[in-house]
Amino acid sequence: MKTKVLICYHKKDLFLKNEVLTPIHVGRSVAKIKSKDGVISDKELSWLMNSMIGDDTGDNISYLNRDFSELTAVYWAWKNYKKLGNPDYIGLVHYRRFFNLLGKSSFTLDMAKWAGYTNKNLDKIMKKNDIVCLNAESGGRIWFPQMNKDYIHLSKKYHPDIFDAYKKFKKDGHMHFKNMFIMKKELFFEYCETMFDILFNLQKKIGNPNIENNEHNSKKLAVRVFGYAAEFITSFFIEAKRKQGFKVLECPIVKMDYCIGNTPIIYRTRTAKGGTLYLFGKKVCSYSYHRYKKFENS
Repeated sequence: MKTKVLICYHKKDLFLKNEVLTPIHVGRSVAKIKSKDGVISDKELSWLMNSMIGDDTGDNISYLNRDFSELTAVYWAWKNYKKLGNPDYIGLVHYRRFFNLLGKSSFTLDMAKWAGYTNKNLDKIMKKNDIVCLNAESGGRIWFPQMNKDYIHLSKKYHPDIFDAYKKFKKDGHMHFKNMFIMKKELFFEYCETMFDILFNLQKKIGNPNIENNEHNSKKLAVRVFGYAAEFITSFFIEAKRKQGFKVLECPIVKMDYCIGNTPIIYRTRTAKGGTLYLFGKKVCSYSYHRYKKFENS
């Protein structure tokens, strides 16, 4: 069985690539337009162009990346699946955030192997599971009310498959963040049908906040609104599939904070309850979930 996990980049950073991890430059068609990180240099853009595939070939929505974030990579994979070699399983992670599939706390410079991104390891995992996602957390309840009021309007009539998961979330507030997943090909195509049906309908209502001369563009619309909305939809989809009997494996996250060249210097692992901070591979401290935001914003 073959697995491909897209790892999204929009700037130069720790480069992870192997038989499973497939780097993809998101927003390539708008790379030279100023973003939240400023204007990319020609040198950095050249590195991205020469090191990985882009989300701007074939059927794509690369030009919407400023609003859709990593969803432009998801759309590209959906519409250009054969270019990935038609894998049995497909996933998506970020250049600074990825699954710790083995749950290890020991350190190695080969981060991809250390975290379990090999076909051998993923064969074992996916034989027992249908979906891999991040540990559920309760933080979604903090900013969901505004998203629900302005953007996410689900109904049992139009979204029957995920509506019960939507209602459950409104009660307990638990969700799977970051739009990160690994799932079977068939589930991925179903996920994309659900995701982009909702997002494109939302787009018709509010336009694209980051596209110039857009009549809907105003400070009232959140930057990357579609990417944020997608996090809820991803979580609802996963929980709906769990209820239908599909097996879901929740994994901790690894977050890279600082690298020199291709060497990780500061990174942390995290579960729903808390995490551990590492410096040069040595444990610095552990922290509970309520202290996490202090680290996240530091």
